[in-house]
Order: sequence, then structure tokens, then C-alpha cells
Amino acid sequence: AKSWWDNFKVRYSFGSLGNQQVGYYDYIREVSLSNGSYLFGGSKPLTAGLGAPVASTLTWETVQQHNVGIDLAFLGNRLTFTGEAYVRDTKNMLTTGQALPSVYGASAPKTNNADLRTQGYELSLSWRDAIILGGSPLEYDVTATFNDYIGFITKFDNPEKTFAKSYYEGMVYGEIWGYKTDGFFATD
Repeated sequence: AKSWWDNFKVRYSFGSLGNQQVGYYDYIREVSLSNGSYLFGGSKPLTAGLGAPVASTLTWETVQQHNVGIDLAFLGNRLTFTGEAYVRDTKNMLTTGQALPSVYGASAPKTNNADLRTQGYELSLSWRDAIILGGSPLEYDVTATFNDYIGFITKFDNPEKTFAKSYYEGMVYGEIWGYKTDGFFATD
């Protein structure tokens, strides 16, 4: 096989990274200052207002990814194949927490109460060669790539799967809802 098989490599990698796109001060309940609406003594006084509540357990999202791949090369490295598969788990995603009573007067705080899993693969087949054209070499490379992935919610606080919340456990991310029909009338 040495005359036509040039490379065989199996790869595996694992990585974990925190997503710091939480916001600089999202863990602190803000107090905002503004001028009041009514006059007292001929001027509008300075007032303070308490911002929306925050979750005391707010933390970064964590992304963990497992990746396995194979690299093959044949015919003097002119024909190459690469195949990859991965599983990416996003843990502690920020979503809206449980609704607060309307008499409280504030919206629900963001909490780390959702997980997302994405599974996918990518296949790539390439041919690289050179031909002599007009006395000079002309190098060319042709590559065909195919990939696909699916993401689904693995944890979300919506056990009744109500439409009042955007997601539910087991939901395929990006799924489209529609009516089921028995068919269409083609004639009167």
C-alpha cells in the first residue's frame, strides 16, 4: 500500500471554554438616578429607582466540545479525504428565569437554566494536481465538502412544554411548527 497510500491519521480533541458575553455588571442590581417628574420648591428633585432583579447564582456559560477526525491521503498526496464529527455541549445558558408576580413590578431576571447540545459532521474530498499548459505548470485544486449538524435543548425550565416560553427540553433548535393536513382539494 506504500505505493499509493500516503497518510492515515486519527485525531481526537477536547476543549472547554467559558462564554464571557454575560455583560459587565449583569450580576449587580442597578440603582438609576434621574430627575423627578414633579416640582418641589421650584425644581425637579433627583430620584433613585431600583433596577430589575438579578439572579444570585448568575455565572458564565460553559462550552465543552469533543471532536474526532480522520485524515487520509493517496496517490502522492493528490487525493485527500478528511472526516470530522463533533459534539458540542453548551451548559448554563442564560435565559429568562421564572416569571415574577405582576404586583412585584419587574421582569424576571436572567438565570443559567438551559443547556444545548449540537452534534455534527463534515466530510471533505480533494484532488490536487498540476498539468503542463503552454510549457508552464498549471496547478489546480478541486474540493467537495459536505456537512450537517443538529442542535437540541437538553435542559430548560418548561416541563409542561407551554408556548408561553420559547423553548422546551428535547426541542430541536430552529424547528418550525405548522399545521398537519390530510391533503388539499384538487377539484370542486
